[in-house]
Amino acid sequence: MVRSRKTAAAAALVAAWALSACGGGASVGGSTSGAGAQTAGGAPAGGGTLTVGLDSDPTSLDPTGDTGYAGSLVTPQLFDTLVVADDDGGIEPSLAQRWTVSRDGRTYTLTLRDGVRFHDGTALDARAVVASLRRSAGRASPWATDLAPIAAMRAPDPHTVVLSLARPYAPLLSTLADKPGMIASPAAVARAGRRFGSQPVGSGPFVFDHWTRNQELVLRRNPDYWDAGKPKLDGVVFKPLPDPTQKITNLVSGQIQAVDYVPPELISRVEGASNLELKQGPGPYNSVVYMPMNTARPPLDDADVRQAVSLAIDRESIVRNVAFDAGTPARSMLSPTSWGYSDEVPAIAHDPARAKALLGGRKVRLELQVPPTYAQAAQVIEQNLAAAGIDVTLRRMDWGQLIDGFYKGDFDLQVQDLLGMQRSDPDGALSSFYAPDGSNNGVGFSDPQITALLSRARAGGDERERKPDYVEIQRLAQQQSPYAPIYIPDQVRAWDAKVQGLGLSNDGILHLNDVTVG
Repeated sequence: MVRSRKTAAAAALVAAWALSACGGGASVGGSTSGAGAQTAGGAPAGGGTLTVGLDSDPTSLDPTGDTGYAGSLVTPQLFDTLVVADDDGGIEPSLAQRWTVSRDGRTYTLTLRDGVRFHDGTALDARAVVASLRRSAGRASPWATDLAPIAAMRAPDPHTVVLSLARPYAPLLSTLADKPGMIASPAAVARAGRRFGSQPVGSGPFVFDHWTRNQELVLRRNPDYWDAGKPKLDGVVFKPLPDPTQKITNLVSGQIQAVDYVPPELISRVEGASNLELKQGPGPYNSVVYMPMNTARPPLDDADVRQAVSLAIDRESIVRNVAFDAGTPARSMLSPTSWGYSDEVPAIAHDPARAKALLGGRKVRLELQVPPTYAQAAQVIEQNLAAAGIDVTLRRMDWGQLIDGFYKGDFDLQVQDLLGMQRSDPDGALSSFYAPDGSNNGVGFSDPQITALLSRARAGGDERERKPDYVEIQRLAQQQSPYAPIYIPDQVRAWDAKVQGLGLSNDGILHLNDVTVG
């Protein structure tokens, strides 16, 4: 997902929750013990405690309140989803152990796993699932659009959830494998109210212990987890380390034991450390560095100007010289690991001459807002655009300022990324960017042909039947260019050699159930 992906209403709500919960540096939660948890029988779990470096502190730990990347690494440890996506994009059981879909594709009947309880001891039954889904579908939720096709939710018995759709919606199960399908304790939500984001209660493999803002976030093993024998770790400590160099320095020195992402310029340093393991592979289903263009603001309300900006960018140079080949040039907003990706969508040429022709002699001056993560890439983009006759002023901003401006429409150009969206269905990314009410559509883009194709692709059929519509959407998007996709970053993770069980995953999240620390 975008570093922090939310509607304007949800952004205001999250800010209010953060203020009501605590200020910077305040401790949140009842327990101060981060030591080894115990099993139900009283014996130590024995898996050790894993300390993970994050590039920022989560905004909130409420899956219905926060859509940021850091939160996307923590919330899967606290909350279970109804279903999960495997590395091939298929849907597998989780809280829902089986399901059926009616012949017309408008009724989903889910059978829940028996005996699951939330961390507060309350039952995770059908009524709790319906209550949690209704909250995710509420008007203040960033997931309201994703769950809008559900017309009614019922719990006919404690183990059965029936979802009745107003129209067929093929991406539904993929959506329920992501944050919209994370089930929160209704009792805990009622108790905590707006403070739930700092007092999270789910049914996941780890239980919230305490959170000292901008210092550490501590989870401990759930001794009653429904998946017997898991997790193996006693606990997890997340430490926000916004400075990439400091983060890697702490990894090398052993102050932390794992990082989710190694910046390309620091890969060689990790490779040179004998105490570390590094794994690099293709980006997850939804992973792209891109440049949004404000289509509501002249001159970017003109598709020719937007296309000129996109054609001016030398993607090969950015991948080679800035990303150190830890990525691939992007041709669309989908990663090659998505089944909606296709080589039929042409690569975007670096063509400054064509860019100048599209501008037709017009003088174009734009501001490019840049977060710290992509300062070097922005410098290359500035030079690229200058070569095409486009005058760009760089404005450096922190991520919070950048995202706030994005959803307020207060920008010309930005450099952003989509990370942490756990959906294997391409609709998750493409609808979020190109649908008029899409949760990532901060550029104000709308195109009737693309909207119609999105609706048709969502309506049903298998991957083979739906893929041509998604390929056509990507082609049309190149012509309209509301976003300039730049490159698909590789997954690059590193950890202490004493850590066992970590790896890469196509959903991009940290899977910690089988991890141990020697």
